[in-house]
Amino acid sequence: MTIDVCHVITDLNVGGAERALASLLTSRRTSDVRWSVISIMPGGAFAGALANEGIPVHTLDVRRPAQFAFAIPRLARLIREIRPTILQGWMYHGNLTASIGRLLSRQPTALSWNIRQSIPDLRRERPLTRLMIRAHVPLVRGVDAVVYNAELARAQHEALGIGCADTRIIPNGVDAERFRPRNHARADLFRNLPLDEDSVLVGHVGRFHPVKNHRGLIDAAKTVCEQRSDVHFLLAGTEVTAANPEIARLVARHPRIHLLGELAGVQNLLAGIDLFCLCSSAEAMPNVVLEAMACGVPCVSTDVGDCRSVIGDTGIVVPANDTRALVAGLERMLALSPDERHALGVRARSRVLEQGSPEHVASAYRDLYADLAARQRR
Repeated sequence: MTIDVCHVITDLNVGGAERALASLLTSRRTSDVRWSVISIMPGGAFAGALANEGIPVHTLDVRRPAQFAFAIPRLARLIREIRPTILQGWMYHGNLTASIGRLLSRQPTALSWNIRQSIPDLRRERPLTRLMIRAHVPLVRGVDAVVYNAELARAQHEALGIGCADTRIIPNGVDAERFRPRNHARADLFRNLPLDEDSVLVGHVGRFHPVKNHRGLIDAAKTVCEQRSDVHFLLAGTEVTAANPEIARLVARHPRIHLLGELAGVQNLLAGIDLFCLCSSAEAMPNVVLEAMACGVPCVSTDVGDCRSVIGDTGIVVPANDTRALVAGLERMLALSPDERHALGVRARSRVLEQGSPEHVASAYRDLYADLAARQRR
């Protein structure tokens, strides 16, 4: 019996959850599960790739929050047409949209949520995000399963009242072929950026958002650059460009902090740097740490989500929201020789591939969907 799973997500732009969804849907294909996607917003880097794989991608074409109410009839109509066995929400917007869609379409479909962030302090979230998180509390009673990508995320959300009888931890998988050491990646970076051949490259990938703590990263980068003349910081991510006045003001034309913006080929950046830095104030389990490790790059990371357990002894973990500690961690890593950093990177790749592959993740989701489908038949 074929299980039809319809995934509901905010958009298909470049991001950790979006990349995880695309990886799941394009991993080993089987005849027992059939995928479709409803994207609340139009377009995105992964939309074309999924369509090319023959996976139907529908959009509600919501471009501003005020338009969402007008998209609800289309949402209900799409679900009635697709008639999925299971609706799978992704992140807060996708979860709530999937819940609304099942209610209004009146389809006998199972409902699963996917929560992929940690909440160290609800008061620090944006007002709309707080509202959406609180809306999960009464609605979770109608949910058949909740997927988390980290133990910390589950504990924090359950403490807020977002509990379910069937909760599963399915870690982020990493594509070991796409994210791997590449001999030419470093040379490509040197061709495209004003770098000296003996430069040491520190990379960061993350959208411009308070939780990513670009301010702390840039403050740490400036301190490190004052102490070492050979270090360059390469920052990539949505809105991480000189056209963003807020981050441009933080960088203040610093010649060794480079703003690269959103990169479709982020694996080429990760494979070309000497070390990766995560400075977030909160995460569940960021994909980019796994991807950097898979590229054979050691990490300096803040102690957020499950990063400490994933990185282990292959990198350095420092307290979150502590710029001095971040500087100290970077300096410790930079004090190592290139061979010592390379050895850490080799161990990092081995460690992350032991913990999760796309096949392992896809198998865990298929087990979930088989269980939900069996319950629906009873």
